[in-house]
Amino acid sequence: MKRPQSEVPRFERLALECVGGVAGDMLLGAFLAAGADKGAIHEAFANLNESALKLLVEDVEIHREQALWVRSIPPGNQLNSSHAASVSMRQVFEVLEKLQMPPSALRYAKKIFTILGNAESEAHQVHFDSVHLHEVGELDSILDVAGVAIAYESIGSPSLTCTELPSGSGTVNTSHGILDCPVPAVVAIANRFKIPMVDIEVKGETITPTGIAILAGLDCAFTGRSEGFQGRVVGRGAGTKRFSSRPNLIRLREHSQ
Repeated sequence: MKRPQSEVPRFERLALECVGGVAGDMLLGAFLAAGADKGAIHEAFANLNESALKLLVEDVEIHREQALWVRSIPPGNQLNSSHAASVSMRQVFEVLEKLQMPPSALRYAKKIFTILGNAESEAHQVHFDSVHLHEVGELDSILDVAGVAIAYESIGSPSLTCTELPSGSGTVNTSHGILDCPVPAVVAIANRFKIPMVDIEVKGETITPTGIAILAGLDCAFTGRSEGFQGRVVGRGAGTKRFSSRPNLIRLREHSQ
């Protein structure tokens, strides 16, 4: 059930510390932990008749910090077939139009997927209309993007600042084959929007194309390293992976600077 607006906190400025990386589910978890309206997300997807889709929100502890871990069940639930490659950018936008979401949230979601599609187009040398969003074309990833847009709008669409993004090294196995980390679509978005990335000790993917596209689509300003970040932590979103060297989470702070 959608929460009364009086029960949803409103923020003017928030700061994101992407300690372990950034992905759509991590951002959604951080906003929900800050008090965003989860019921509004459920209502937005209600008319898709996706009875198998369920947003699971679980409290987890990572390196002694409490965070929300968000995922949709069953994972890999796709729009119309058993092959993610069949999901086109056009189909993604068709699904967005069917969602019952505020106009401002819909604009954010479309902007994010446009950024993502342009990056995939550049990275893989295909026309925008020919882009098939493989890893990000599944219904659960559309839930991440639309969910973040709805959650962000529900807490007042605050201005966002963010630390530099921690990038793992090595390779990741994708539908495009084995790619270096950060993957080409991430690099394309970082270059276009002048988003700073810093190498960290973690092996593997820590910045997903969806995650960095969300930050760009929400007009996030990047401030460099996290030292000196002030403000009360209002929410933490957890990633799926667990790292020994650092907590794989995003801290969301009420910015006091």
